[in-house]
Amino acid sequence: MSKQHWTLSLWQRIQEPRIVSIVQSMIYALCFIGGMVTITDPPRSIAGTLGYGATLAWGGFAVLGGAMGMYAAPTGKWLVEKPAIIACITAIAMYAGIVITLQVTEPGNRIPQLTFVLIGLLHFVARYARIKPYSYEPGK
Repeated sequence: MSKQHWTLSLWQRIQEPRIVSIVQSMIYALCFIGGMVTITDPPRSIAGTLGYGATLAWGGFAVLGGAMGMYAAPTGKWLVEKPAIIACITAIAMYAGIVITLQVTEPGNRIPQLTFVLIGLLHFVARYARIKPYSYEPGK
């Protein structure tokens, strides 16, 4: 099989609209990377304040959700993507709780950080609402 044929075959397996599937896969990849970095080198300002257990927990949820989502989003396997979304939402919600806690317990303004965290959270809520009725992409 030629390289061109292999890449075309791979491209055609990505669910339509492909740009949405690719962007969603990249979001899961970022969630995975963020979780891995959190686990391997926890942020001292957060881990020191709230403990390494909480930090490792939200990092673990991000890794799990990111890994599952990177597999499920481009293939249209929404039965797998739904728990991935829930894991990502859990990680982001835990992180949002940490940011809120730091906002009220330490000096400094963390509201801009919180707004972007909540944008990510709302993205996953919208994604879940879109795929909730299905186990797989219709037509696959």
